[in-house]
Amino acid sequence: MTFFTRFSSRSGRSLNAEQRKAVEVADSLRNEIGLIGSRMVKCKENCRGISCDLNNGRIPRCLYLDGDAGSFGFIVVGLNPGKAKDKEEEAYKNALKEGKDRYFVFTEYFRKHVLPSKYYKNIREMLEIIQKRLHDKPLRLTKMPILWTELVKCQSVKNGSLNDNTLRMCLNKYLKEEIRLVPGEWIIIANGRKTYDVCVVVFENRVVIGIPHCTSSRGHFKKLVEKLKNSKSTTNKQLEELLKSHKSKHGLAGWLGAKPK
Repeated sequence: MTFFTRFSSRSGRSLNAEQRKAVEVADSLRNEIGLIGSRMVKCKENCRGISCDLNNGRIPRCLYLDGDAGSFGFIVVGLNPGKAKDKEEEAYKNALKEGKDRYFVFTEYFRKHVLPSKYYKNIREMLEIIQKRLHDKPLRLTKMPILWTELVKCQSVKNGSLNDNTLRMCLNKYLKEEIRLVPGEWIIIANGRKTYDVCVVVFENRVVIGIPHCTSSRGHFKKLVEKLKNSKSTTNKQLEELLKSHKSKHGLAGWLGAKPK
């Protein structure tokens, strides 16, 4: 049974041509991302400065396609995963022992225990504001499509610290391929200045919007969301300029909110 079939039977209604196309895009993309994820969780590069122990459940992670519609969406890119909780590592360790697909186990854990967290809820709230700026009548399926991903898929030995060659290795092996698969109209949201500085150079043909890290103690992210809610704010005018370029061959890039010192 395909994703499209599952969705149609669940919704109990037929889809129009635009919605059908969106679901078909999502179905294909989810399969392709799943193939990358299956390779990712088995990665044995053991790059400098990262903490990866496949046999004990410390795996590369945080690649997840969320939502149903596929013709337009967002790619939220972080720096790299934070330290995994013990119960999360235990789930991946057990999956290896039991011969289960570790990427499937990751997606289930991520959906149930990670996505509901305040970190992801805050970003989703901001994305909903941006989506309304783009579409007066957005596709009404079940969830706004978001590809949650990271520059580097493994957690660091020292939180927030990444070796340059580790960054290059992981970008070339995973993220560049993910971005290539995603429709050109999808917008990259770079979470944090370090992430933005990389994405704005590497993905030169995409719209790249940089935002303050949503866990910043200075409250820059919260202030940004408040400014976006005010349609007359300078930040909103800047956003509108960026969004105008999302269908062009050369998307613009810009940082929203206060710049970190």
